[in-house]
Amino acid sequence: MDKAARKQVIDQYKQQKVTMGVYQLRNRLSGKLFIESASNLKSRELTLRMMLDDGRHPNGQLQEDWNKHGSDTFEYSVLEQVEVEQDASPAERKKQLDEMMSLWLDEIEPYDEAGYNKRAKA
Repeated sequence: MDKAARKQVIDQYKQQKVTMGVYQLRNRLSGKLFIESASNLKSRELTLRMMLDDGRHPNGQLQEDWNKHGSDTFEYSVLEQVEVEQDASPAERKKQLDEMMSLWLDEIEPYDEAGYNKRAKA
């Protein structure tokens, strides 16, 4: 690749918008949901699937079902996304993600038989 083409590819990469938000992973067999937030939704799906394929996901019940039924049983979808504000501090971004996540957990309640999420301890 010549220098001009390389520069163009790098410029295009830098101009890509990064989105953060809340996503769900749905088990099509049981209907159970796993809901989580991510600071970069584009890369999160790949990371999530890689962790599950490698048997390294921290949610044991989700990992067990992934191992038992396979990746084709699960469907990834974004519930809410916002463009990352470049001037926002990491603490501000985390606060925004936590608020989004809390609203979705309250609305869907993916706990017990309905999902893989664990209830927050009181």
